[in-house]
Amino acid sequence: MNPFVLANVIFNNTPFWFYTHIKDQIIGESLRQGIVFEEQELKYLNSVVKPGSNVLDAGANIGLMSIPLAKLEPSATFFCFEPDPLNYALLNLNIVINQVENIHTFNYALGNEQKFISFYKNNGNFGDHRISKPLNNDFDSGNFSTFSNQVLMVDIVDFLNKCLGEKAPKYFDVIKIDTQGADIEILNSCLPLIEAHTIVVMEYSPFHLLRNGTTKEDINRTLDYFPSIGIINRNVENLGIIHTNIEKIVNDFDTLSPTLHYYDITLKGKK
Repeated sequence: MNPFVLANVIFNNTPFWFYTHIKDQIIGESLRQGIVFEEQELKYLNSVVKPGSNVLDAGANIGLMSIPLAKLEPSATFFCFEPDPLNYALLNLNIVINQVENIHTFNYALGNEQKFISFYKNNGNFGDHRISKPLNNDFDSGNFSTFSNQVLMVDIVDFLNKCLGEKAPKYFDVIKIDTQGADIEILNSCLPLIEAHTIVVMEYSPFHLLRNGTTKEDINRTLDYFPSIGIINRNVENLGIIHTNIEKIVNDFDTLSPTLHYYDITLKGKK
């Protein structure tokens, strides 16, 4: 039986097609039902990607964010990193069938150095693959394979300079990070590529961050780099940013880390 199913969704009055794996019961299933996954995040990103923008997508999955954004703004340039080989293959296939030509893809994890790392795959949620091992008492530990895979992690500044040379972007205008716990580590590695106008959209999931070894001190130190912090309003009828502060974000770490509750935060500028 063919495990790949073609899904169709409409965003901003534009149709998009995505090949999904039948076993992906979260992102893939949403797309197969015609639902735009994380629509509020996508709407916000669409509002900040401008003509000529350089955009980083860390944790690109099968292209559910970058493909619509790239097609709607063809003069922007997207740099998509996706470590899982299957998701990466579908990402490239979906780029072709949507006739998008302004996306560069890389089959690597991002981090603070170059080395091979363990990679744990969720058997039912292909958007929840992680570089951190689930804890034995986690409610979802049974969803993961017993053995990890090995993927190559790269430092983005060093990698882009070696890979693209003079064509490497000097900065990113927009950065989207959704990496199931490696988010703060990746954001730190991106700091040299952030300017005062740069907008970062990052999933904030204390449950995943804790399992990745991230501490409240790590979060506080990294977020202190940005003078403006907000939370994307998940109300579908009211797109906007709710302004917040580091203290609230850090306090949520204790409250949310035992559960799988998360939200998307926005960061702008640099001190």
